[in-house]
Parts: sequence; C-alpha cells; structure tokens
Amino acid sequence: MSTSTLTSKGQTTIPKDIRKRLNLHPGDRLEFVIDEDDRVLVLPDGIDASELAGMLKPPARLVSVEDMNRAIPKEGPAMIGLDTERPGQTSGAGRSQPISQGHAVEQQAMYA
Repeated sequence: MSTSTLTSKGQTTIPKDIRKRLNLHPGDRLEFVIDEDDRVLVLPDGIDASELAGMLKPPARLVSVEDMNRAIPKEGPAMIGLDTERPGQTSGAGRSQPISQGHAVEQQAMYA
C-alpha cells in the first residue's frame, strides 16, 4: 500500500507507483469520489472507460440472467429488506395477503 502525507495547505504527493498505474502526468486533473463505505476513489478526470479494463478482479462465480431471474422471486425481496405482504390489505380472517411476484419485482426495482 502506498502512503502520502498531507501538508498544512491540504496538498499531498501522489506516490510514483500510483501515478504510473493511473498514467498520470503533471497538469492532469483528478476526480475524488467517496463511495458508500466512505472510501475515497481517485480517478483521472475524464478517464476513458476503455482505460479501466482489467482494474477489477473477475467474479468468483458467473451467474446467468436466467439464474438471476429464478432467484428474484425466491430471495429478492428478503435480500433487500422488503416485506412480502401488502400493508393494509387483509383477508377475511384479518391476515395480510402475500404480494404477487410481479409486485415484489416492481417494489424491488423502485428501491434499487
């Protein structure tokens, strides 16, 4: 892991190995992005998407669209914390009725 020190003016030097990996040169602009885990990503401003090829590790397991579609009705709503019952809708015995699979997918897409 590369490290750098922040000066009193808020400046830092990007380590040589990072500059080389990102193909950075004097005068290049950088974009700072904070992800959902509060990690800071540093990207060359205006980077071409083709330059990102190979930066991510391949997935441990490939999943087809068909496999994903089969998993959504089984695990989808529960995986993202959605209820599987419609609020306020009850059957004759006063119990809530389960929502349809189509409604679960609509609700899941709405929260995605």
